[in-house]
Amino acid sequence: MSPRGRVKLVPLQTLPIITEPFSRVAIDLVGPLSPPSSEGHRYILTLIDFATGFPEALPLKSIDTISVTEALITIFSRVGIPREILSDQGTQFTPQLMQEIHKLLGVKPMFTTPYHPRSNARIDRLHSTLKAGLRKLCSDKPTEWHRYLIPTMFALREIPSDRTGFSAFEMLYGRKVRGPLAVLRDL
Repeated sequence: MSPRGRVKLVPLQTLPIITEPFSRVAIDLVGPLSPPSSEGHRYILTLIDFATGFPEALPLKSIDTISVTEALITIFSRVGIPREILSDQGTQFTPQLMQEIHKLLGVKPMFTTPYHPRSNARIDRLHSTLKAGLRKLCSDKPTEWHRYLIPTMFALREIPSDRTGFSAFEMLYGRKVRGPLAVLRDL
């Protein structure tokens, strides 16, 4: 901290453009959510791929290092182990066990610049869209939000990006998907 009690800002670093899907991902946590789900979930682990914008999300009951690591391994079993993981300075991403996972899997940990929310803006946008979608879908049953997580993520993967004009699904799989939004358009 500076002598006047202000936080000294650190300059943002630029990251190179990534073209290989799931070689660099950003991870973060949403929560604690209130009310918790009927199954005791209070958090959502989110992940977004830098190359395609493809998002993943899993409900968590706890954000201890073991729970977060197990959830990451669940995601990696579907998409592969990334070379780099960008996360914030949260304690669940920096303890010894997480560092060990990084070392064991050959993943380079990267951390956002403190006090610069733009350094992980993609995942922050995902959070706001995800929370808005869940609020809308489960307004009648707020403790059932965990049941709406998969269909919400499916719909988010189908939305074209303002930046590219393609959905995350198209960017990853090279084709359009007939998802929830397409079904609604066909009605």
